[in-house]
Amino acid sequence: NPGAIQTAQPEPVEESQPAQAADGGEPGSQPVVHEDPTEAVVLRRRGIARIQAGDERGTDDLQKAADMGDVDACLLLGEAMLETDPAQGVKYLDTAAKAGIGDGYALLGYAYMNGLGVPADQRRAHILIHEALKRGSRIARQWLLSE
Repeated sequence: NPGAIQTAQPEPVEESQPAQAADGGEPGSQPVVHEDPTEAVVLRRRGIARIQAGDERGTDDLQKAADMGDVDACLLLGEAMLETDPAQGVKYLDTAAKAGIGDGYALLGYAYMNGLGVPADQRRAHILIHEALKRGSRIARQWLLSE
């Protein structure tokens, strides 16, 4: 497990090509539109509480919140899925990174460094982790301090 995630304040999420943040691209121009963004927050919080209580339905709640564009849910699911379904985990982490979440960049870099769900690419991993540090990633700082 690369690091424990603390939820970040979400920024507006925009759709774009998969792995675009990993390629250093800019987010797309079409924003994700949600009828009730608070519903995603409620689902994320309930999902976290259920997971902490050992209730497997919590993952479903996080999945729904992530699919509604909640970047904190994307970050949590992405990290967890790096172990179980790395390709899907990378997609969620890419969404978090595109939204400007530093830990999303860090974990995406971790995936590239270790070839989890993507071909291993040390150069890309270095770029992503450097960007994570610039964005104040707690996970990337912990890695730096542990070396």
